[in-house]
Amino acid sequence: MVREQYYQATATAACEGRTEPRIKAGLLVVVSTPDALPVEGCLLDLSPHGARVRVPEMIPVGTPVRIEAHELLLVGDIRRCELTH
Repeated sequence: MVREQYYQATATAACEGRTEPRIKAGLLVVVSTPDALPVEGCLLDLSPHGARVRVPEMIPVGTPVRIEAHELLLVGDIRRCELTH
């Protein structure tokens, strides 16, 4: 199953001009930053060098983040943040 998702994501990435595939996740997570209380979010997709997470508030670019869920820990910093409705 995971291998099929990876191959499908790779094909989609190539069509979209991306260098890395993104795998859809749809996983509830907790996002923590140094200067704010943790918030719940949704991990939308994941790639080898990034993750797309929907959270209720904007997080400034450059902010260190910790994304946690059951048996998952991602650590990084915000590279891009967009307000969606």
